Amino acid sequence: MTLGALMREEDLNALRRAVESLERPGFAARLGEIAGKPIELVGRALPEAVSRAVAAATIKALNAALGVAAVERHRAPEMPAGRASLGG
Repeated sequence: MTLGALMREEDLNALRRAVESLERPGFAARLGEIAGKPIELVGRALPEAVSRAVAAATIKALNAALGVAAVERHRAPEMPAGRASLGG
């Protein structure tokens, strides 16, 4: 039995789009990777105490950003039918 026989066509298309988006990194991911390389090199040149402080500040900033994203996601309206999740 094929996957197409088990799923509705719109769900199968949504799955295909999801796989495609996961297989190709987005612009932000590529930009972050490019920007991260020089930062890694600088980080290696810093004294250990400074490097730890930068790492701690980075973790704190990422946690804050994650918290904001979670709150905003919770506030966001439901996705339009064409962009619905597979669970729905």
